[in-house]
Amino acid sequence: KPKHELLRVIELAKDDPLSPAQHVLISGGTPRPEDEPWIDDVYAFIAQNSPIPVDVMMPARHDMNYPAWLRAVGVNLLSINLEIWDVVQARRITPNKARLLGRDHYLKYIEEAVKSFGVGFVQSLMVFGDAIEPVESTLEGVQSLVERGCIPVLSPFRPDFTTPMGKKSPATIEE
Repeated sequence: KPKHELLRVIELAKDDPLSPAQHVLISGGTPRPEDEPWIDDVYAFIAQNSPIPVDVMMPARHDMNYPAWLRAVGVNLLSINLEIWDVVQARRITPNKARLLGRDHYLKYIEEAVKSFGVGFVQSLMVFGDAIEPVESTLEGVQSLVERGCIPVLSPFRPDFTTPMGKKSPATIEE
């Protein structure tokens, strides 16, 4: 998407008479290595020109200095979603994330992000429900995130019937 058009959408959303936007969340999934320069340019352009705060949701990268760069270009908050604590389940459910960098890298990356952004400006989503992992395991992950100054964001598992986990049970009220 052309970055000037993205900025125009933000300006329109900020001035929406019914529900004005309070912040921007840029989430582009996991870019291929050859697309990283493009998304980096988008992050910098939008963060430097947006009339409202810009948050970024992204996977960890190899470069541990990347969070400091994001903060330097004006990104307000960073979401680095660990999603699953149990290593075996992570390899099964999120194989690319588990294989490419792994939990230890994600945790170190989150620590570096907290150093750059500060406590309260880095968050990580954890999906919970028996179909994902035992609740005790999820809570271990939550504790690990909190110990690093990261805000855990808990999301109940809700199956998408078009995916391989579509027939799994959703998280319950008790969970």
